[in-house]
Amino acid sequence: GQIYSGRALEFDGVTDYLTTSLGTAIDFSAETETANKAWTIACWINRDSDISTVPNHITGGANSSSVYCSVKHTTHELAIWDFGGSVWREGKTALEKDTWYRAVWVFDGIGNIKFYLNGVDDTDTSDDDIGVASTYGDLRIEYIGAVNTSSRFWSGKLSDFQAWQGAWTAEDALYDYNNPESLVLNRGGTSLTNSNLKIWY
Repeated sequence: GQIYSGRALEFDGVTDYLTTSLGTAIDFSAETETANKAWTIACWINRDSDISTVPNHITGGANSSSVYCSVKHTTHELAIWDFGGSVWREGKTALEKDTWYRAVWVFDGIGNIKFYLNGVDDTDTSDDDIGVASTYGDLRIEYIGAVNTSSRFWSGKLSDFQAWQGAWTAEDALYDYNNPESLVLNRGGTSLTNSNLKIWY
């Protein structure tokens, strides 16, 4: 395959995290229109240790009831904690250690979650009530690589982190994976615009 030259950050799982430039400004729970509540998080991830006791968070926020994009600590799939249903919503594929994946978490603004892994839908459709929690809209991205400044630190590497207002389609996710040096804005037919891109590291 094609080798792309780029950079990644390595997080030690103990103290490392990023504070974003937006702080709480990307709190989509305050939006009133369904289309504005929708969001997408995408990044390259590579976990370098077993996650045994708590989830490793890719995103975090000061509010304890906000949504966090995570890797599940027991089974290592992409995951989101469903506050409304008090249960984890997970992808289907267990992520191997020391392996790069393009991970995408999507909320459609109504209550439905999609996971994409390397451009392919990885949503576990056996969760019949996957769309019950309106709290998915309560996304905050104050931190990357931790839930806050003192807990649930990501152990591994992250690269090309993107936060979007708006829900990616399956076509967007596949284009993003197949074109790692381009934004999905370059895909003909996408409804996303420059204003939808809120964070890009």
